[in-house]
Amino acid sequence: MRPILFILILWRMPCISLAQSASIDATIAFQSPSPSCSISGADDLSFGTLEQPVTGSVSVTVNAESGAVTTTPTGYKVTGAAVGDFQLSGSHVSSYTIRMSAQGLPTALVSETETSNTIPYSAVTRRSDDGTTWSSTSARGPGQFDSGTASGHFSTFTRYFRIGGTISGIALSTPHAKYSATITLSLSCS
Repeated sequence: MRPILFILILWRMPCISLAQSASIDATIAFQSPSPSCSISGADDLSFGTLEQPVTGSVSVTVNAESGAVTTTPTGYKVTGAAVGDFQLSGSHVSSYTIRMSAQGLPTALVSETETSNTIPYSAVTRRSDDGTTWSSTSARGPGQFDSGTASGHFSTFTRYFRIGGTISGIALSTPHAKYSATITLSLSCS
């Protein structure tokens, strides 16, 4: 009889459960990459060194697209002239704006030894998407040099810019000095 009783006792004992439960949440957050852009490779515009005319006056032009240097009237020797240029590069950018001082592009080069001595300057700016085909920059008002669009998220872009123009009225009476002007640019992108 003991064996039967033993079996019945085991059968009536409560079951001990060893099962456990747990839950695991799966989450993901999406964040758009932050736009970034910068100006690089800035080379100064130089009208070089010019032989002063003995009579009359001369103008020097640096072509913003080709970098070619010409004088009016022709025949004056200019050495060391070069177009000014820089690049704008960015990633994840939808639009960009390049600003400059509210006065805009300079209208004269100023003597570094006597600031009252100036040479009239007429600026020409160009922009290119590929570095070979040039168009006018899209300056729309005081303080704005250029603005444009890019391909947006998950893409990179480069824009090329050149600055040239003409200085005029250089005569025998123009004081010997180094003349210069500065264009300060700031950049924002989104």
